Amino acid sequence: MLEELLHVHEIQLNDLCTNKKETEDRVKDLLISLIETKGIRLPMASTILHFYNPETFPIIDQRAYRELYEKEAPRFTEKNSCDIYVKYIKDCYKYWEDNCKCVGIEFSDIDKILYQLDKNNKKPIRGYGKREK
Repeated sequence: MLEELLHVHEIQLNDLCTNKKETEDRVKDLLISLIETKGIRLPMASTILHFYNPETFPIIDQRAYRELYEKEAPRFTEKNSCDIYVKYIKDCYKYWEDNCKCVGIEFSDIDKILYQLDKNNKKPIRGYGKREK
């Protein structure tokens, strides 16, 4: 897995967003390797990929997902994580092109933008916050 991570910077966003099967397969293989590691699920795997290649891999979390799709994030499982994340990357790219690119925001910041927009709307994170008695 470490050898694969050393080459993650070679994965281009454009190749992924234009549905190049080889690139999608490579990303899914990387995700599977990461998610099979004890203690790593999709949000942590996306964070690792982001730090190796922020120009291609946004971080996925509850807030960013909710802001992008206007619904709560599904439960991330080993089975659905790869498809969810590849779709998320493509949808983040479309959101960025439509809303952020023209004002000079870099794609590498899209996850932070989505997170902050959700936070500004004062939406609680599932499983946290005040509980009703």
